[in-house]
Amino acid sequence: MRVPDRRDAVRHAIRVARDGDTVLLAGKGPEETLERGHETIPWDEAREAREALADLQG
Repeated sequence: MRVPDRRDAVRHAIRVARDGDTVLLAGKGPEETLERGHETIPWDEAREAREALADLQG
């Protein structure tokens, strides 16, 4: 499955992971921005992962 939006992709990977799975977020690591066309947006991959996990715990 391909999820073009990185935020959606992180959330999807975390949502579908099951006990014993490992979710590896590779490629953006310490980078602080995402570039989309001519747009640059702030990005914190660790924060996005923490928020996705918190959302699961509801």
